[in-house]
Amino acid sequence: MYVEGGSDSNPGRRALSEGLHQFLEAGLRAAGLPSVSLNVRARGRRDAAYSGFLGCLSDTPDVFAMLLVDAERPVRPGVSARQHLQEDPDNWDCSLADDKQLHLMVQTMEAWLVADPEALALFYGPAFNAKALSGRPNVEEIPKPDLETSLERAIGPTGKGPYRKLDHGSALLGRIDPDKVRKRAGHCELLFATLTEVLTTDP
Repeated sequence: MYVEGGSDSNPGRRALSEGLHQFLEAGLRAAGLPSVSLNVRARGRRDAAYSGFLGCLSDTPDVFAMLLVDAERPVRPGVSARQHLQEDPDNWDCSLADDKQLHLMVQTMEAWLVADPEALALFYGPAFNAKALSGRPNVEEIPKPDLETSLERAIGPTGKGPYRKLDHGSALLGRIDPDKVRKRAGHCELLFATLTEVLTTDP
């Protein structure tokens, strides 16, 4: 799985890869799937994740590769990840990939984090202001700027701010409850449904 984020530093990419790996493994275990070997590769810049994904598709066609990137903007109803990524401003050519291989965090990774305010409160401590977070059942409807602002306000009283995507985000991914995220983020549910199908289908 090729993922955007983690900055251009090896420690940053490694931290994000580990956090996302923990999140995915926890979700698969909760679904009753046996432990599997997931190779999560955070590549830093968005276009670097895309390039790495395309390289894997062409160089190792026998490997089931996936791309997971932020949507960066609202995803219109009925629009697939493929369509979204082929539109401006990305204009990516996804013709080599199957729809099952293309996935989005909508609108950004922080939507997954705020889907589990209890985990955030445990991470930041009792002064964490969960009321500052959006109460929308569907976290994918929260605009990206609002996600970032609400996190700043929620973390402010704890004295552990400001929110740092590289440090806080990577650590929180390994702590949030995948089931809570799946219930509040349709594209996360789609990701797990795809993983479940791939892992339970005979080659």
